[in-house]
Amino acid sequence: MWWTMIGGMAMAADLAPVSEASSGVTAVAVKDLAGAVRIVGEDTDEIRVTGSVEEGEAKIQLRREGGVVTVTVKGHRPKNLELEVHVPRSMEAVTVYAVTGPVSARGVSGALAVVSNTGPVEVRDAGSLRVQRVLGPLTLDGVGGDVVVDGLTGAVSAADVGGDLTLDGVVGPVKTGDVGGELIVRGGTPILDRL
Repeated sequence: MWWTMIGGMAMAADLAPVSEASSGVTAVAVKDLAGAVRIVGEDTDEIRVTGSVEEGEAKIQLRREGGVVTVTVKGHRPKNLELEVHVPRSMEAVTVYAVTGPVSARGVSGALAVVSNTGPVEVRDAGSLRVQRVLGPLTLDGVGGDVVVDGLTGAVSAADVGGDLTLDGVVGPVKTGDVGGELIVRGGTPILDRL
């Protein structure tokens, strides 16, 4: 790994990119990371992961078991890790699990899930969304199907949801725009408002 110093500040070093053909893959899981994760759905026939780290050592790893590709990063104390995961837009399922840091996703037409995350979550142009056990704000716009939020501490801003919006155990202010289905609220202490 190499470093570039400019004005006494360390600049991020790129990690070696990895890829896997998406033929036969139905799901991608991104697991156990401390850093920022961006999921990008695009017209491609592979799963491609790029990233950078400001300090420490890190290596992106892909593991395929049947129809599931799992993305992890192994290393020694990586600091300010940023990961970008490119998947076919039509991927059936993408799950981001146990990430400490911001998560953003756009252009995934299948089911997207963010589970056990600490940090802000931003989703644009997705098929459906499930958010479970998240500590941080949630911003979403352009989810065509249902959105289920189960256990979130933080603000929710839901601009455009095509299906039902279910809020279960949400603690924080909730602002909604257009919801094509029902707005269902269970438990928690949400403060509801319109965008």
